[in-house]
Amino acid sequence: MAAMTMVQHQQRSSGAAKGAGIRKGAWIRLKFLLIIPFCLEVGLAVGLSAYWSIQNSRQAVGRMVDHLENHTVEAVESKLLQELRQPQQINAINAQLLARDVISSEDLGAIQQQLWQSMRIYPGMTYINFANPRGLFVGIERLSNGDLVSEVIDPQQHPGKIKRSLLDSNGQVKKQLDLYDYEPRTDDWYLAGVRAKSPTWSSIYTWETGEPTKRLAVSASYPVYSEKNRSLKGVIGIDFLFDALQQQLQALHITPNARVYLLERDGKVIAASKGNSFSQESGSIQRLSMDNTNDQVLKSLGGLVRAKDGQLLQNVELETPLQDQPYFVRSASWNGLEGLDWQILLAIPRSDLTREVDRSTEQTIWICALAVAGSVVLGVVTTRTISRPVQQLAEAAERFAIDQKQTLPPRSPIVELSALSHSFDSMGRQLKASFEKLEQANEHLEQANLALEQRVEERTRELSAALTDLKDTEAQLIQTEKMSSLGQMLAGIAHEINNPTSFVYGNLDYVQEYMNGLLTLLEMYQATYPHPPEEIRDYQDDLNLDFLVDDLPKVVRSMREGTERIRNIVHDLRNFSRMDGQEMRRVDLHEALTSTLMILGHRLKGNGSSPTIHVVTQYDEAWPVDCYPGLMSQVFVNLLVNAVDALEEAALRGQCPHPEIVISTEARSGDGLFVVRIRDNGPGIPESVQQRMFDPFFTTKPVGRGTGLGLAIGYQIVVEKHGGQLICTTDPAWGTEFTVAIPGQRAAPGSIAPATQALVTVAA
Repeated sequence: MAAMTMVQHQQRSSGAAKGAGIRKGAWIRLKFLLIIPFCLEVGLAVGLSAYWSIQNSRQAVGRMVDHLENHTVEAVESKLLQELRQPQQINAINAQLLARDVISSEDLGAIQQQLWQSMRIYPGMTYINFANPRGLFVGIERLSNGDLVSEVIDPQQHPGKIKRSLLDSNGQVKKQLDLYDYEPRTDDWYLAGVRAKSPTWSSIYTWETGEPTKRLAVSASYPVYSEKNRSLKGVIGIDFLFDALQQQLQALHITPNARVYLLERDGKVIAASKGNSFSQESGSIQRLSMDNTNDQVLKSLGGLVRAKDGQLLQNVELETPLQDQPYFVRSASWNGLEGLDWQILLAIPRSDLTREVDRSTEQTIWICALAVAGSVVLGVVTTRTISRPVQQLAEAAERFAIDQKQTLPPRSPIVELSALSHSFDSMGRQLKASFEKLEQANEHLEQANLALEQRVEERTRELSAALTDLKDTEAQLIQTEKMSSLGQMLAGIAHEINNPTSFVYGNLDYVQEYMNGLLTLLEMYQATYPHPPEEIRDYQDDLNLDFLVDDLPKVVRSMREGTERIRNIVHDLRNFSRMDGQEMRRVDLHEALTSTLMILGHRLKGNGSSPTIHVVTQYDEAWPVDCYPGLMSQVFVNLLVNAVDALEEAALRGQCPHPEIVISTEARSGDGLFVVRIRDNGPGIPESVQQRMFDPFFTTKPVGRGTGLGLAIGYQIVVEKHGGQLICTTDPAWGTEFTVAIPGQRAAPGSIAPATQALVTVAA
């Protein structure tokens, strides 16, 4: 009993000492440890969320402004190009007719008929006119009701006076209207073209014709020069009215109060999304500018986007207060067409973009404040709920350490704390169960490892197969890249050859003309002075003048034939280089075949070691085909190179004394297929080769002359890329023929379905 009492006393003493040590080392209570970090975390999280929310809102507004400004400027530039490009295109068409004397610049009736036809073809035009240096003038006006009116100045009948006539549906005069004075050669549209000597635009002016409506307009001026002597034949002009452009700017829906202006560099308004570009008082038009406008926003912008000389700055982007509120301002220059230098000015009120953002930011701040307050209250309640049972449990544990007869405190409403008092009893059982589960898990892991090894082996086999396919694809890509590089190189060579050749070819006419003049002059001298001095006769004998006179035209003629041959070669090189392209286009495959034959011309002509190969072309009518031109050129090159190699080898062995290649095409309208046949009169393809000729990397050529990819790539191009067929027919009696059949149109099904493998047939 004494010994037991001593042990219990020692246990109680050690337990009490341990509890006292724990209390002495602790410095913070549990409830503070819970509530302080909780409140700090909640406050920090809410504060950072609010901060980043506000920052993101501001950044979003900035990005939205940039996107909106860029989108608006691009939209305005697109509309300008769309509206202003067509007048000069129409002018160019009519100018070509006048410059080439298809229509005489003095033929008033023909010019009137051509301009009338232009107005009928392009219903969007309002006015088109022509004037020549002699004072002849022809203009066609479209009235608001759609009728066409001619305005003509005949310098012989009524010089300086326009006779206006109403035209019928055939362009003939139906009714004479009136006669008034006008001198076109002093008008801005005429002078602008003469000064520029190229297509240009006049200054903006008030457009006035027979109708009472007055509007702003600009003229597209196009000077016409004779192709023979470069003399001025006249100027063509088309009046472009800004009404449609004004309406398009007003139709832009950017923000409720955003403004878009199209200005000249001096600040004059061309068109605006709000308001007008001019004022009209007492029948006269007054142009508005940044200084005399009633638009206060535009007037305020005048001091921000103009330089000291009064001209608009080319590119400005800023945020500035206007009319007691901040605006985003963007100014961009536009000179997309010759002779035009305009400015696009955009002003967007910040309030249009940030109204909802500001309201959302205010709501976010209030929500964050309420969240922090609620979190603090909830943290205090939660801390008391957790810390009080823990404190009771700690006190009971100290008492239990002193006296094992002490009982644990009542169960806490918190499940975790209630379970803590029973965890020690179940610990042993749980450990035993854990070991049993661990053994089972080990068994399952071994089985999983075996299954994984099997999957790894299967995956390895799949990867090996994929690697083989990748190597095949890589080789095919290398071959395709070679063809693309060849096309680019040929284009460069053609360009470099074409420049000096064009210079020589262009001067041959002058050489011919000068030579004829000198020879004629020489004949006149000989006829006038049949007995020249002895010194001149000696020099003529040394010069062999008779032979020179006879041979010089032949030399010039041979030079012309040589340059024409070079130009034809350059033309074929360009055609072949243009066939290079990875996009599907509609092309004439006859041009691809012709260019390919030109590229292989050196192989066909022969030399001392190889025979000359005769090529026969039997082309059907031209039929454009939807295809990948670069890939089809590659197919033709591969087939023709194989045919040339086979014929050269057969000729060296004496099997083919007259090598020949026949290329024929057939446009089959019945099934929508375009068929190309390439046939040679060689010895045919052996049976042992026929079964493998379409396999990748299979070749019968010596090392260094073939890769074995030509027919394999050709099959993929024709069958897989174009949904066609590649058929080989061979017979030792007459040779080998490859047939390429592809649909003429991409959507056309064709009667020949894509084959799953290349076909090889042996002719009977």
